[in-house]
Amino acid sequence: MTNNINNFESMMMRLRTIADTMENDDVTLAESLKLFEEGMDLGKECRGILSSVEVRVNEIKEQAKRVGIDPATTNTPPNNSQLPPSGNNNGTTINPSVTDLPF
Repeated sequence: MTNNINNFESMMMRLRTIADTMENDDVTLAESLKLFEEGMDLGKECRGILSSVEVRVNEIKEQAKRVGIDPATTNTPPNNSQLPPSGNNNGTTINPSVTDLPF
């Protein structure tokens, strides 16, 4: 699967190059047709890889459910009232929240 993902990244970069070439460069009709065909083939391959990844993600979610992990709630932060306060240098307490994350 990792090899497919690496190929996916390469194929997406090539698709961007094809699109840029067709939009910005003076290419002949024959060259445009060749690039368009290559882009369509790459798109088909990328869709196949994405479908495989989606199947694998669903398998992982099912495995998680079988061992008692709810994938829908794994990214939910705990209730702040359950977190112990963390102190800083001036003696005040800070309760972290989702909005404190840098991303």
